[in-house]
Amino acid sequence: MSYQWIRAVCDQVVSNSPVWISQLIITPSSSSKRGDCTLYDGESASDPEILTVMSASGVTHELTFTPPLKTKRGLYLDYGGDTQEVIIQFSTEGE
Repeated sequence: MSYQWIRAVCDQVVSNSPVWISQLIITPSSSSKRGDCTLYDGESASDPEILTVMSASGVTHELTFTPPLKTKRGLYLDYGGDTQEVIIQFSTEGE
């Protein structure tokens, strides 16, 4: 599989087709804040929720999926208010 990285700083559609997510990194906006984001299987926050990821206050949190986490319909990222950035590594190719 060939992976790509995307850096998100707002709510966005990451992909409108199925993806395999291998890694997610989330950074809070300051040392006293906790960053958070929610991933959805689709193209909006109305689609099925996959998971919510939170960091500790002032700590960049890295989450690795082994094997990669597969979506069925696409990938939408709902970006939390105290988040500096979210970086997602994913592939749109088959297993």
